[in-house]
Amino acid sequence: IPDYTELQGLFLLFAQLNDTKLIINKTESTDQLWINLVKDTDNQSNIEKILNIGLHNEIFLTPQVAIILDELVNKGKEDTISILFPCIIKPSNEVLPIVQRWFTQYNNNHIKNLSALLLTEAKHVFEPAIDTIIHLLKSDNDQMRYRAQRIFQHPERDVKEPSKRISVIGEKTLMKIVENVQVKEHLPRVRAYVLSFFYDLLWDDPTVFRNLCQNINQLKDRNSVSEKRVQFFNRIQFINDHIWDSIMRTLKSSLDPSNAEQLLYSIMLLTQYDQITHENWIEFARILSITDTSQFKEKIFFVRRDVERIEFIIDNVFALTDTNDETFFEILESKIISEICVKVESLSQNGYDEIKHISRCNFYASNDLNQTILTMLNNTSISIVLMENLIKWLIQKMKSFKDFDDTIFSLILCENVLSLVSACVQKDDYLYRKITNSSNFNKLQMIILLEKMLNYHPYFLARGNAFILLSAMDQSDHRVITNAMNTLLDENVVKEYSVIGMPLVHLSPNEFIDDLLESLTHESAVKAYEISKIFTEFVLNEKIDTTGKSKIIKYLANEIGQLKSKKPVNYYYTDIRIPFTTTLENELYKAWIKIQGLSGKTQYSIKIEKSKE
Repeated sequence: IPDYTELQGLFLLFAQLNDTKLIINKTESTDQLWINLVKDTDNQSNIEKILNIGLHNEIFLTPQVAIILDELVNKGKEDTISILFPCIIKPSNEVLPIVQRWFTQYNNNHIKNLSALLLTEAKHVFEPAIDTIIHLLKSDNDQMRYRAQRIFQHPERDVKEPSKRISVIGEKTLMKIVENVQVKEHLPRVRAYVLSFFYDLLWDDPTVFRNLCQNINQLKDRNSVSEKRVQFFNRIQFINDHIWDSIMRTLKSSLDPSNAEQLLYSIMLLTQYDQITHENWIEFARILSITDTSQFKEKIFFVRRDVERIEFIIDNVFALTDTNDETFFEILESKIISEICVKVESLSQNGYDEIKHISRCNFYASNDLNQTILTMLNNTSISIVLMENLIKWLIQKMKSFKDFDDTIFSLILCENVLSLVSACVQKDDYLYRKITNSSNFNKLQMIILLEKMLNYHPYFLARGNAFILLSAMDQSDHRVITNAMNTLLDENVVKEYSVIGMPLVHLSPNEFIDDLLESLTHESAVKAYEISKIFTEFVLNEKIDTTGKSKIIKYLANEIGQLKSKKPVNYYYTDIRIPFTTTLENELYKAWIKIQGLSGKTQYSIKIEKSKE
C-alpha cells in the first residue's frame, strides 16, 4: 500500500480551511451588528458582540456608526447604549460635524462626555471641553476616566520632550485650566492630572504668554479676599528664547514678590532638561538677589534627596529613648533646617548645577522609596519607644497640614514621616496596634488625620502610606477601610500601596464583607475586580463562615452574565487605543471557581455518579 501520509495531511488542511470559512460566513459582520442595534436596542446579545469587538480590536467612529448612534440618541436610547461609548474612538473627518453637534446640542452626560473625548483626541484640548474632561477624571467608568487622564497626561510618565504648544492651544484654554486648578476645589488625584497638562507644554508664543499674565493678574484681583494663592508662573518647564525674554521682562516690571517666587520654581524646573543656560540662571540670580524674599511663601528648600532625608531622620530618631521629651522634635526639625536645607535668600548665591540639584531634591520622588526604607530598617530593631515617638511626631505634622496652601518644606517633611512610620508598621504592625489600642491614645483623632492625608495630601507617597497606616489599625467602623479603598483604587500611582495595606487589615471578615458588598454600586470594573480578589482571599484562607461565603457566591453568580460585567478590566490608558486585558465577567468567574473549590468539584462528581446509577 503506497504511503498516503502527505496526501492525508493536505486533505486535513483543506477540511480545516473549509470549516474556518463556514464559521466566518456564519459570523455577523460589525456593520450588521450596528444595524441590528438600530432594530432592537434591548438585545443584550447584540450589544455583547459589539463589546467583544471593542475588547479585542478597535471600534472606529465611521460615518455609518455615527449615523446609527445619532439616530438612537435622538430616540432617547443613549442610556441603553452608553456601555458601548468607552470603546468608540478615532472619528473620521467626515463625522466630526456630527460629534461637534453632540457636544453643543445635547445635555445628556453620556453623549456629551463621549463627544468631548472624541473631539479632544482628534485634535487637542479646547476651552469649552475643559469642564467636561475634568469631570470625567472623577468618573467611576474606568475607560472614560483613563481617556480623560491621557488628555492631561499621566503623572508617572517621564516627560523629556514637549508634545504640546501654547501657540496651538491658545490662551483661553490655558486660562480655563488655570482657573479650574486655582479657583475650584478638586481632590489631589484630580488636581495632579490637571496640573500634569503643563509637564510637556512648550511655551513658544510671547503674545499668548503676555495675555495670560494679564488675565492671571485680573484673576488675582477677583480672588484677593480668598486665602488661596493664584499660581501660574510655577508650571513652566519647556520654553524657547523668546519666552525667556518675556519672563525676564515680566519679572523686572512686576512689583508682586509672588510672581518672582513662582518664576523661581519654574526656573528650577527648567534646569532639569537644560531648558535654560548657565548665563540665564546668572541673569535671574541677579534679580533674585535684590528681591525681597521675606515676602516669599517658601523660606526653606531641601538639599538632600528623599532617601538621604530618611537616613538623616533615622540616624537622629532611632537613638531617642525618652517618650516624654516634648522638645526633641522641635530640636530635630531645627537640625534638619540647619544641616540639610538652604534658605531662600541664599539661592541666588548658588550655581547652575547646585540649583539643578536643589530642584530635584524638592520636586521629584525616588522610585521604590518604600522598599528602600524597608531595606534600611533590615538591621534595626523597632522598639515601642521608637514607634511611640514617631507616631507623636507624625500626629504633629498631620495636625499642622494646610492642604495645597502648605509650604513645600512642610509637605515633604510630612510625607517623609508618613513613609518612615509606614515602613516601621510594615516591619512590626503588632507594636503599632498596641500603641493605637492603648486607652490613653486618641485613635479617633489619628483616623481623622490619616483620612485627611489620604484624601487631601498632594503627594501620592503620602496618600499611599496613609492608607497603609489606616489598614494596620484596629477599626471599629469597617467603613473607614471601605471608604479608603474607594479613594485609593481611583489612583494608578498609589495602587501598590493597596497591595501592601490590605494584608494588614484586622477586621472581622464576615462584617467587612457586608460593607464591601454595599460599596459595589459603582461603574468601576477595576474596583469590583479588586474587591473580588479580597473575597477570594477571605474564603481561601478560611477567614469567613458559611454565611459570608454564601453571600459572596450569591453576588458573583448574580453578576456573571450581567451586561455590566462585560466591561474590561485594566489599569491604564497609554494611547488612543485602550489596551484592554480581560473582562470583569471572566475575572468574577475565576473568583467563583476558586471560591467553590473542592466543594464544587465534589458536587459535580456526585452528580456524575448519580447519573451513572
